Amino acid sequence: MDSAGRTVGDRLVRAFYVLFAACFTLVVMSCVILNGGRGGVELLLTALGVPVCAAVVWLVKGLLDRFSGQIEGRYRAILWAFSIAMFLAELFFALALRHGTWYDAAAIFGGAVEWVGTGAFSGYYEYYGYFPNNLGGMTFLYAVFRLASWVGFTDYYAAASLAACLMLTGAMALASLICRELAGASAGVLALAVFALSPQFWFLGGAVYTDVLSMLFPALFFYCYLRFRDGRGNRPVLLLTMGLAMGIGSQIKFTVLIAAIAALLDALLRKKPADALKVALCAFGITAVIGLSLNGTLYSTQLSREEARENNTPLLHWVMMGLKGDGYYNPEDYDFTRSLPAEGRNQVLLDEIIHRVRQRGPGGMLELAARKSAADFGNGTYGADDFLKIPPHGDTVLHRFLLQDGAYYGFYRGYTSALHVALMAWMLWAAWRFAAGRSRREGWRRLPLYLAVFGLWLFLMWWETNCRYFSNFAPVIIACGVLAVSDLPGAAPHKNAPRT
Repeated sequence: MDSAGRTVGDRLVRAFYVLFAACFTLVVMSCVILNGGRGGVELLLTALGVPVCAAVVWLVKGLLDRFSGQIEGRYRAILWAFSIAMFLAELFFALALRHGTWYDAAAIFGGAVEWVGTGAFSGYYEYYGYFPNNLGGMTFLYAVFRLASWVGFTDYYAAASLAACLMLTGAMALASLICRELAGASAGVLALAVFALSPQFWFLGGAVYTDVLSMLFPALFFYCYLRFRDGRGNRPVLLLTMGLAMGIGSQIKFTVLIAAIAALLDALLRKKPADALKVALCAFGITAVIGLSLNGTLYSTQLSREEARENNTPLLHWVMMGLKGDGYYNPEDYDFTRSLPAEGRNQVLLDEIIHRVRQRGPGGMLELAARKSAADFGNGTYGADDFLKIPPHGDTVLHRFLLQDGAYYGFYRGYTSALHVALMAWMLWAAWRFAAGRSRREGWRRLPLYLAVFGLWLFLMWWETNCRYFSNFAPVIIACGVLAVSDLPGAAPHKNAPRT
């Protein structure tokens, strides 16, 4: 990049970090102040716990720095030991927290079970007529259950939990590898320590839904993209893996595509049009092939395109619903959308969206952004209660912590939220440094991660409010927080040499 291009690029990157820092200052403050009416011990744990958790992460970083030499040589052994232990713990807890399914979770789980057993999922055709966005999640579970059935294993809850635990463990390992790529082995181990201190990850294996099942793919994409960008590894293999990560992940949860958009912008800002073209062709091309193939197969063998045109819930519905109240699910908006004829429905929804925005005005929209930020990003449990509470479930000590009506839920949500917000605060601190022009090189290197987090926030400000919807990018947020802590004095020297 020439000096003029570098100057323009630097200005654009700094402008982005200024915007990111301003918006996420709102997010972090909202998460602490606007905490959904929480009170008592939970409010105390969240408010006071944020600085305490931030300090704990810093202290762990300082401890790891003392052993940075040994960590560098033993990183792979540490990563494998952590991954095996975490996977076994997740699977144990998932089986201990066995539960039933209902509505969306029942559709992807029950539909997959019926598909394996009968060759069709006809009992769920009506549901998928309204919500085709979950066809990818069901197909993913169908593949898992089909493999299980081939070896005579029919405990499909256990099979789904096994798949979820693999996704979770893989996402954590890849977040650690991302930190190692950008800041050395000590940062990679610090990421593992943060995951170990985050109990929500221990208990997500039983929360089998698209949020957890798609968690692996943004982290996998970014790890491959960083190595591709920096000229490490086999570039065709990395590009193919990136494309498959987007193609499979986006079918499960379409927000995964935000990672590819972030990488594309990063390549363009670096004035690497050839890299941008390769990323676009692989990521979006493979995504299109997989998506068209899946839809073509399902709509030619099981589902009706005519019914789909009549019943599919338009994307604008969730935007409209996100503008009512605090943006949570409400049945009135579903009734409204379904009362509209297919012809002209999107225009009516768009008109209602414009009406709701005008009715709120600039001040009201800013207030809504603050409330949605707190609700979407402020819950460190990642909304696992939505699934773990579904009967049948026991009354174990775990349930008393993990379910909203449990005696100790306030302690659990208070602590997990405090640690989660503390990591976002560290991420924000680094963004302000980059915005001020400090650590220019690190700001450029971490740009795709920050672009993705910002893109996810921007999307969720216009979407239905739900504390689960950010969770497939939680490992990316944690990586940003860990990398920020690694910038502090005393950190181990960054290892940027190629690794095998």
